[in-house]
Amino acid sequence: MKKIIAINLIYFFCGLPTFLYAQNEVDSSKEIDINDQTQYLPDYLENVHIGMTLAEFGIVKNTLLMDVSNNAPDVWYGVREEVTDDGISEVYYKFDKEENGINIDRPLYQIDLIFSDSLSESEFLRDKFGVPQKDLGSSEYEWKFNTNKNYKLFVKQKGIEVQIFAAMPGTEYEAKNDF
Repeated sequence: MKKIIAINLIYFFCGLPTFLYAQNEVDSSKEIDINDQTQYLPDYLENVHIGMTLAEFGIVKNTLLMDVSNNAPDVWYGVREEVTDDGISEVYYKFDKEENGINIDRPLYQIDLIFSDSLSESEFLRDKFGVPQKDLGSSEYEWKFNTNKNYKLFVKQKGIEVQIFAAMPGTEYEAKNDF
């Protein structure tokens, strides 16, 4: 009798994580509505979404209180925000720079979330994206989704950092749109 109980306990504890994780499995073929940030961003980023212009972002967030940076090759414009909400400690926003008339409105094409702990990060990823679609090794994972726009949405987990970016035409990730 003790042997049967022990075997059942082993099956229970080995199967429980798989069962719980499967409950949050997200269909990778589903299309994400980019304008509905609740589908892919934390609650903290209400009114922020991929594709919004730099001008729209300036209305939603006070960029005067954020750190501003430009990358060396002048491909993007970025701002960094310190956060104490949803288990997030920092958020980096990357906007495209106008290049040959493409993306003249300077759209937001990447959001990097730095979590304060791995538990908060894991809960966010599981709830929004489910099981990773690709294991990149070294504790890095990736998800890819179709969107209601003319580009794909990618999510990458690297340690306690989550990168959410669009393979938007005119951006550094444009080539990734053909996967």
